[in-house]
Amino acid sequence: ALYSSEFRAWVRQLTGCTELTDQTDCSCNVYGGGGHLLCHDDVIGSRCVSYILYLSRPDEAWEAAHGGALELYEMQEAAEGLSQPCA
Repeated sequence: ALYSSEFRAWVRQLTGCTELTDQTDCSCNVYGGGGHLLCHDDVIGSRCVSYILYLSRPDEAWEAAHGGALELYEMQEAAEGLSQPCA
């Protein structure tokens, strides 16, 4: 299952984060052609892991021409001691 104890153990091993609880925080978004999400971080409360599931048609292979590419940026420390994306 997507958020089973086995999955949480695998995420913890992969990321090196602290023990994950069974608490979840979910969001669902759909972006049409030309849509985009502004640069941001996912630091919210006690969240230590964020991930994205791309749902595409199972009978049609995804291609870069379809759009939906994910861009990740390095983090830099702001003057206030908080991390922020550096684009």
